[in-house]
Amino acid sequence: MTDAREHDDATPADASAASAPKDGVSSMRTDAATLSAPVGTAEAAAQAGRAGATEADPHAVARVGASDLNPKTGEPRRPWYVWAPAVLLLAGAALAVAGLLLTFWISVDRFAEASWLNGAVPSEPGGGIRVMLVLAQVALVLLVAALASIAAHYSWAGYAWPRWWALAATAAALSLLMINPLASWAIAPIALAALLLWTPPLRRFADRWWEHRHPVVPAPERAKDVVYGPLPRFR
Repeated sequence: MTDAREHDDATPADASAASAPKDGVSSMRTDAATLSAPVGTAEAAAQAGRAGATEADPHAVARVGASDLNPKTGEPRRPWYVWAPAVLLLAGAALAVAGLLLTFWISVDRFAEASWLNGAVPSEPGGGIRVMLVLAQVALVLLVAALASIAAHYSWAGYAWPRWWALAATAAALSLLMINPLASWAIAPIALAALLLWTPPLRRFADRWWEHRHPVVPAPERAKDVVYGPLPRFR
């Protein structure tokens, strides 16, 4: 009975003090085992630790391998197929603008022949209808050029959403058929770029950039043997 009371009257500080040597011995044994473990075992333990961190956070992804990074920039490498859709989109935007400028040049003397839209809508020189026709064509070309240019830059930068903007640019480029054949040629490179952005290699490129921008954050280690209340020396 006396031993039981003495055991019940023991304070948490005494209990932690009694368990401290055991914990220290166990940690020393663990460190020694880790140092004496083979290299393969250590690598397996590291991989298991990374896998545990990924399972703890369902949104966590593995870091991009060092071989996939450019040593000069520290960013994922950009193969040739990443440049292809960007160049095609910019070429389409340039063709659209060139077609509009050609329309302006021809409309000085032959307004009705400058574009299909000018010939389809009757208008008089200096009338408000002609002004509206010109503004409409400028708006169409600006829309196509803006969508294509933005999609080109951000697809090259490794984002995934420009593939949708490329589809929107393709749909908007169909309106260039109302201007002239030169502007209509912009449909082909923009549509081809939109198709390329949906291919598996470019989707994987966007995934690597997403992993590069969202590195794995290791889970913080929880503290052990937390003592609540005043420290023993202040009791």
